[in-house]
Amino acid sequence: MGSIVVFSIFNLSLFIRVNDFQDVIIVSRNGKYIFCSVVFTTILNLVLNFVLVSLIGIAGGAASFIICLFVFAGLLTVKSLRIMKCRFTDLVDVILIFKVLMVSASLASLMFLIYRFYLPYLSFLIAAAPVYAAVILFIGLKWKLADERLLSYVTMKIKSFIPLKIWA
Repeated sequence: MGSIVVFSIFNLSLFIRVNDFQDVIIVSRNGKYIFCSVVFTTILNLVLNFVLVSLIGIAGGAASFIICLFVFAGLLTVKSLRIMKCRFTDLVDVILIFKVLMVSASLASLMFLIYRFYLPYLSFLIAAAPVYAAVILFIGLKWKLADERLLSYVTMKIKSFIPLKIWA
């Protein structure tokens, strides 16, 4: 059971790993800042590892890594924003992210409740996954939560996997 918790904690790194936070800093010839940030977060990671592993066990090591990863990304983001002289909201559409999060979380919660209290069978999960994807795709199209080119590409790929006459 402990490995599930550790893996779940490490999955939080996926929020950060989709972006390379160093590009602007490197291009602006501020590489020393990256080095100092790495040294700082490494020392912080060592301290947090010592404290958190002794308090909560192996999950503390994973939590320490995630905390330091977010600190590192935060340091580089703040530096990049200062270099570019812009705000965070100039780069990230926070409202759109919140809408996508709310739609996904609501639908996932509904699926979880159905699974937990009414249909606790693997077959429900297998059937629910494509329904979840279809509903997310439909809502994404209806509320324009994603770029239309991306949604049309996904739709094209789905059609190529399902050779039905209704697509023609």
